Amino acid sequence: MVRYTELETKHHFQYFAFQSMLSSLSNPLVDSVKKVKYVILNAKEASYSPAWKNSTIFACKNNDDSQWYRLPDTHYDPERGHLSFTMEHDARTGGTVQFSYFPPYSHERLLGLVGKCASSGSCRVESLGKSLDGRDIQCIVAGEGDRTAWIIHRQHPGESMA
Repeated sequence: MVRYTELETKHHFQYFAFQSMLSSLSNPLVDSVKKVKYVILNAKEASYSPAWKNSTIFACKNNDDSQWYRLPDTHYDPERGHLSFTMEHDARTGGTVQFSYFPPYSHERLLGLVGKCASSGSCRVESLGKSLDGRDIQCIVAGEGDRTAWIIHRQHPGESMA
């Protein structure tokens, strides 16, 4: 995702997320396990390319949002500007693998969290309005007293997730 900021008059990008399907990588009748190297060729052009050094890419198999793990063989080559990592795909089990700079916090997972809060009895859920996609922007109110604390999540990719 590339964002243009008028203030800085430049395009920003750092975050990425994509999915790889096993069926396009191997023949289950011939290959059982195939090691695939993924390379992001334009990593050097990211908004803050030094962040790639010593970073690890996240992976998640078969869209299981709770099972993200790091790929320790992630490597950034600053001279070539390439970010690379490998994944072993097992043709016997099939499925898909998602890769991401940070694990995304899915809308379904958000709805589950809001639902738990609403049914807990210790807080209430209010709608502050609608997003550009027409989804509710929820506010979870907990506790009482003179002090107010705002906890904001899903601000934008590249920051700590919710």
